[in-house]
Amino acid sequence: MFEETIKKQFELLDISNFNVDISHRLLFVCGGKVDVRAPIPPSFRDRLLTYTAKNASELHEHFILAETFKDYFKENAYPDLLVFEDDIASISSLIIIFLESPGSLVELGIFCNKSELFKKILIVASAEEVYGEDSFIYLGPLEYIKKKVSSSVVIYPWPDPEVLKYDNDFLDDLCVNIKEKLSSIPKTEQFSKDNSGHIALL
Repeated sequence: MFEETIKKQFELLDISNFNVDISHRLLFVCGGKVDVRAPIPPSFRDRLLTYTAKNASELHEHFILAETFKDYFKENAYPDLLVFEDDIASISSLIIIFLESPGSLVELGIFCNKSELFKKILIVASAEEVYGEDSFIYLGPLEYIKKKVSSSVVIYPWPDPEVLKYDNDFLDDLCVNIKEKLSSIPKTEQFSKDNSGHIALL
């Protein structure tokens, strides 16, 4: 009897009036190799993770690495990468892409064609590459994205993978950019039955 009453009440609800609480932040981080045992961080992404673990725990605890989902493909949970990327984009508050690996360049290519996602993307690019000559990847897609949403692209001098020392001011500035980007993203959204992220949160 009680269950039937609840069911009838839910049937009366209009989902077009639903709002989804997305205040719990999920930061999906793509980029170069991460190796906590390495004496020198092998990537800029690794340096950010190491830095935030000690200096910005309020960000670090919300990071999700792309590698976390590798078993989904082994178990055939997703038919292809595009479907997977759509779901990740739907549930993530922010997608941070360090352009430092073949995989991250694929991510750039996928998201470059989805302008509705530019507001929740932060691309971290190498100053040496961006200001270098004849760089189609950096002069093409990045310029396009930046013209649409200027806060979606940030540029930094790239750390040397063979040198331990790196100016923490750059890492601190990146953290500031991440926080500012997050602050521009609403904490609630109107429910959409076509948004896989909203469905997942039900």
